[in-house]
Amino acid sequence: MRVLKSSLMALAPTLAFAWVLALSLPVMAHGTGNARRKPGQCKTIKKPKKRAACVACVKRPKQHHFHPGKAQGKRCRPNNGKP
Repeated sequence: MRVLKSSLMALAPTLAFAWVLALSLPVMAHGTGNARRKPGQCKTIKKPKKRAACVACVKRPKQHHFHPGKAQGKRCRPNNGKP
């Protein structure tokens, strides 16, 4: 029994690291891509109409973000934890 207990104690740091890594992978797997969340970030959009739509989107009273690569009508999305 002591051998089993000591071997588990030796593995504890490795298991803890694996657990932390497993929990952090979903966070690292989803980047924001090219979503714009602030008016200053809209300045990098080259097309004037799309840039104006971006600024209007991120300045809404309820927080939104803008995806310039998505289809029109699906570019402005609420900040609700979903991309």
